[in-house]
Amino acid sequence: MKKTTKPNPDNRKDNVEKIDDTIGKTIQNMELAEEIIEIFYSITRAKFDLLIE
Repeated sequence: MKKTTKPNPDNRKDNVEKIDDTIGKTIQNMELAEEIIEIFYSITRAKFDLLIE
């Protein structure tokens, strides 16, 4: 039989890469959210301006 090794919870050597990747994705998501908010605001503002005219 093949002996399987159990994961070592104290082995954190790959955490830095995972955390960096997660932070990078979070920043991308925040930037995308800001862009979507700006687009939504522009569309809403344009519709409001049309109603006033």
